[in-house]
Amino acid sequence: MTKEKTELIAQLKIDEAESLSNNEKMKDLAEEGKKLEESQEGVTRLLTKELDKHKRKMDRLAFEQGRFEETIKQTRKKISDIGRIMPFLTSEMLFLGKDRNESDYFFFLRDPNRLYVKYHAYLLDNNENYYIYEGKNAIQELAKTLNQKGLKEKHLH
Repeated sequence: MTKEKTELIAQLKIDEAESLSNNEKMKDLAEEGKKLEESQEGVTRLLTKELDKHKRKMDRLAFEQGRFEETIKQTRKKISDIGRIMPFLTSEMLFLGKDRNESDYFFFLRDPNRLYVKYHAYLLDNNENYYIYEGKNAIQELAKTLNQKGLKEKHLH
């Protein structure tokens, strides 16, 4: 029985040594796991920070794009306005007269199919002061609205 006890004690010491070794390995693995988690958290923070930078950059670019689009829209309107007013800036203009509302009527020698009327702002819903009547039918329709017996409008008829 003593031999058996000795063998059991020896086996117990071996098992205790292996258990101690396993405990040390588990502690090492736990520390490595903790370091990996901290490292992963650091990487996550870094990636989150980079993602936030990217989002801010995208927002800034979207804002700038909106400004560019608005500038382009305004420039196109200015070009359109210049195109509409350009005939009024030439010397080939014939002033035809005024109507009862003090609107001015113009005709241009180089543009015989159009009649230009400059309305006063209070007569219009928007800021467009000039209106172009294009073609014979449109000009005839305008002529029908004029008072043939009015002092100002009879010579426009």
